[in-house]
Amino acid sequence: MLRVEGQRVRSTPALDASVVWEIAPREGKFGGTGVGILDSITYGEIPPGYLQKYPEEGKAPPLVEGQLYAVLFETTGANGAHVYFIYRKGRLVETNFKGVPL
Repeated sequence: MLRVEGQRVRSTPALDASVVWEIAPREGKFGGTGVGILDSITYGEIPPGYLQKYPEEGKAPPLVEGQLYAVLFETTGANGAHVYFIYRKGRLVETNFKGVPL
């Protein structure tokens, strides 16, 4: 599962309110294409074996200049990751959870 969180974008339970884009394995938690097979994942593009959970309809919204985002990668049988970044001048700048560049 890949989840990108930003500012609140929907009036749903707190855990999902700030999800701007999320993809999950099409076949459930243990299905989908293994992350070791995927070369890369591009924001807004759904890789083979996955489906888009958020937004519920349409494409992922564009990233907002200067906004802090959190990205969560959840995997089965491998380490996941949780990373923060700011979208600045068309590039992703890794930061800490307060938005201070690393």
